[in-house]
Amino acid sequence: MPRTVYFITHPNVQISAEVPVVRWPLSTRGRERMQAGLRQPWLQGVTAIYCSTETKAMEGAGILGGHLGIDPRSDFRLGENDRTSTGYLPPAEFESTADEFFARPDISVRGWERAVDAQSRVVLAVRELVAADPTGGAIAIVAHGAVGALLRSQLAGHEISRQWDQPANGGGNYFWFTLSAERAVVHSAWLPFDNPTSDRRHYDLAHWPLIDAAEARRVFREIPLESYPGLRGYTRDQIHERLAGQGGLFLAHDMAELLSLAPGQRVLDLGCGAGTTSLFLARRYRVQVTAVDENIADDLGARAQATGVGHLVTPVKADCGQLPFPERHFDAIFALNSFFYFGADADYPTYLLRFLKPGGELVVGSPCYRQELEASTPEEFLLEYPACLQVHSPDWWADHFRKTGQVKAVSSALHPRGVEFWEDRVRYLLETAPHPEMPWWQDMTKAMIRMLNRDHDGFVSHFMLHLRTTAGSEGAG
Repeated sequence: MPRTVYFITHPNVQISAEVPVVRWPLSTRGRERMQAGLRQPWLQGVTAIYCSTETKAMEGAGILGGHLGIDPRSDFRLGENDRTSTGYLPPAEFESTADEFFARPDISVRGWERAVDAQSRVVLAVRELVAADPTGGAIAIVAHGAVGALLRSQLAGHEISRQWDQPANGGGNYFWFTLSAERAVVHSAWLPFDNPTSDRRHYDLAHWPLIDAAEARRVFREIPLESYPGLRGYTRDQIHERLAGQGGLFLAHDMAELLSLAPGQRVLDLGCGAGTTSLFLARRYRVQVTAVDENIADDLGARAQATGVGHLVTPVKADCGQLPFPERHFDAIFALNSFFYFGADADYPTYLLRFLKPGGELVVGSPCYRQELEASTPEEFLLEYPACLQVHSPDWWADHFRKTGQVKAVSSALHPRGVEFWEDRVRYLLETAPHPEMPWWQDMTKAMIRMLNRDHDGFVSHFMLHLRTTAGSEGAG
């Protein structure tokens, strides 16, 4: 099963020509930025922390560990590229030397460790630490910028280049990836660790339903298309085309990358709506997609033909609780932004898993609450009431499937962009305003804005659940 890993670079340090680089501590500003990052909603899914043996990384990991109640473990192989031959260099000289370090990876520049050697070291360390980690949840690694760039380029299949380096903002950035023995998938560009949800501004609804697109762009984040190379060629409209919910093909992409899909495999796209995700899965992975929805789009077959995947997509009009398929029929089941409508009943997981082959996979991506609802939950968070009462926390969904006894591994965690998916969707709706005169559109969009205005710490987010059935799973009959 893939593990989710967050690679975090230490923020600003206290530089001294009199102190070895590996012993530089975090500066006051660096400690403040590390503390600010503790508001990241996805941190609640972290169950293990690793860091290098350098002071600045250990201090950063200590701040993180103190917040989460986790003792960080250090490994020298996560250290920055060895620069002891030069020690401290003035900023301009350091930058030019670093440029050469990345540009000539097979050469020891001024006695520095070669980039190829530093890359091999950190990649091996990360793979071994992740494989051996017993905790089961997400993993945070606090380390350094250059080795982070080398790790990111190798995991993504790129040549060594400084273009994969973190922004020049004093450090304190992160990217996240999933890693298994079979493959690695980098899911994000470098993102600022100290810029969590609570820094978002407020959208003024005083003149609603009049739309202020400039205000929307100022308040709500937009997910950059370039941060998803796997969606290259898609337009922003196509990302959101006929998808009822947040995340669009951004979330669909991240879900699909958790699966071990191979051409020709059978995939059930459950609660697929208009079938946009079905077309995406067939196009990108060349899998046989059975698109199921009780209100299946009449034009899905024609759209599949026009997209060149007519032979790969089979539309089926069916209730998700009365599926007309034989047991052990599918290699994978995929459900985007639909599962909470029909999947929260106690018996549903057992019913659904009967349709997976032994060892088959299920992935769910959906809105969620960071923790279960309470009587004190603000009413702005109760979107689509009463359907929202079926919108649970990632831990609840993991337990929901573990109770079947038919799964050997379950991963369920907040998506690092879980709040951004809400913002990106609202911004898209405000900028394109497809139905501004329709009461249902006005009500839906206003409700999401009210929620975002009220939610300052990512309580309303999105999650991904991924599981694999046991090899000997039997149908439920």
